[in-house]
Amino acid sequence: MTYLLSLAVLSLFTPLKIATGLAQIRPFDALTFLALAWALSRGRIFPRGGLHTGFLILLPYLAWHVVSALGVSLPNGMREGLQVLTVVAFAWAVSVALDEIDYRLMGRLLVIGMIIVTAWSIGWHIANGYWTGWKRLNDPKATFTFLPLLLACLLIAREGDRRGLYWLAWGVLGAVILQSGERKALIVVGILSAALIARGRLLSSLHVVGGAVVVLVLLSGVIEDRYLARQIQSVVDPFDQGDFSTAIATGEAADGDSRSNAQRGFALALAEELIFSHLLFGVGTNEYERIINVRYAYLPDFMRNGIHGEFLRVLTENGLVGFVSYCAVWLFAAVRTRMVLRGLVLARQLRTSQAALLQIAAFVPCLLYVSFEASGTHSIVVLIFISLLPEGLTAWYAHASDRAPVVAVRPAVYQPRLRPQPITVRRMNLGRSR
Repeated sequence: MTYLLSLAVLSLFTPLKIATGLAQIRPFDALTFLALAWALSRGRIFPRGGLHTGFLILLPYLAWHVVSALGVSLPNGMREGLQVLTVVAFAWAVSVALDEIDYRLMGRLLVIGMIIVTAWSIGWHIANGYWTGWKRLNDPKATFTFLPLLLACLLIAREGDRRGLYWLAWGVLGAVILQSGERKALIVVGILSAALIARGRLLSSLHVVGGAVVVLVLLSGVIEDRYLARQIQSVVDPFDQGDFSTAIATGEAADGDSRSNAQRGFALALAEELIFSHLLFGVGTNEYERIINVRYAYLPDFMRNGIHGEFLRVLTENGLVGFVSYCAVWLFAAVRTRMVLRGLVLARQLRTSQAALLQIAAFVPCLLYVSFEASGTHSIVVLIFISLLPEGLTAWYAHASDRAPVVAVRPAVYQPRLRPQPITVRRMNLGRSR
């Protein structure tokens, strides 16, 4: 099961997919149902300990996602229903296998697999004449965001002389991401570097972030590659929405700007209009792309892309109903993860600094990915990972220590913290010896 689930996750970083009339078929789909069939064949129909809270919290958002798609059209609803069915099957397979996954082996498989995909992607770009900007392959470029997550977890857990080797690998990864021009990955590396150096202390992290910003400003002024300089400058000034008026008038982004910035600025402006006119229920899943292709058919192709950012897309297409259910997954996951990590600290399995760093390392890359990337299976799998993270941490502790977990397998119910009872000292009247 460890190998099947690892391969399923790694397949999402490959460009392998087949487009059909109804939906796109990926290796992820086949591997997911194979993992589920393997679990069922061994009699593992339900997760041990009952349905996990993290799985149940996902269902309201996913159900509304499909209902909203059906409100647009039947084929649209069927396509989204098939996608949701696949990711629910993946979440179920993970839930069933949480207590038998070899987490150390899975971590190694994911790191090695992502390194292979990243090396292949860089090689493809160089072979095609792109010595920088290694982000033209949509699925493989996601490794630049999630490799820092895995490597940061290794750095947090690692003790001893090998820690220096991991820091060397972290520096190499940062240099590769800088060359790639993948902005959200660069932000991830910056935030995680600050947290690791400051050992999770907020004020110290702010000092490190400030120094990193100064370095980036200097780099943007001395780097000769115009593309990299522009990408770094956009990281330093993240509130620049892009001059989409020039793209609308001329069909090309303004000088010194990028197509991506222009498209994001235009999508934000149109999304604001649609949100205010369809606040409660939204325009419907995938309806934004139909609206932009009908109403703005004269715009160039790059301007008619979908919304890049799940929070904005959910609010636009699924309204407040979908937005609240989507944000609830993140909020409950953050609170429950913190409680589980606190239990591990009380059990002396983690230090307080390690617990804080683990939550930062897990949530920052995932939040940035869904905030700036287009919707799809990848974004929903990230949501599943975050929602099941508390159960995964509980199962990891039980697996690693071979003891009963600090918290229940269903982290919605926690053992109360025991308070030490006062010791009553009785005075003994010994009297005088006779």
